[in-house]
Amino acid sequence: MDQPVAIVVLETAPRWAPELQRQLDDSPFMVRACRTVASFRERLQAAQAAGTPCIGLIDLAIGLSSGLTLVAWLNERGAAGTVIIGDAEAVTLEPALRELGATAVHANSISGFRLANECRQFARVSNDS
Repeated sequence: MDQPVAIVVLETAPRWAPELQRQLDDSPFMVRACRTVASFRERLQAAQAAGTPCIGLIDLAIGLSSGLTLVAWLNERGAAGTVIIGDAEAVTLEPALRELGATAVHANSISGFRLANECRQFARVSNDS
């Protein structure tokens, strides 16, 4: 990987951000946790303004409406990846989420190891383009 990649995580409680920090500890990823939509947008915009490729990770526990809006927003901003995590009901919305621009949709039972590997893959694709 040629340059650092920011992973901006929007979640209501610490789960995915600490897990990704642990899984990606020895890599050039910068994992940033957010609890509000506003801080998520601000951190992602700041990273992109600095020329850093970004992956947005949204836990749909923040609310489906906010999640859908953010998926479309990330797609418009050209995020390197948009990862959605939700309960089993939310995962049934995968076709709609992908149509809006989500690159991955997972049940909240996904392992941190698998999630970290997926982020690595998105970063490689981003750095190759």
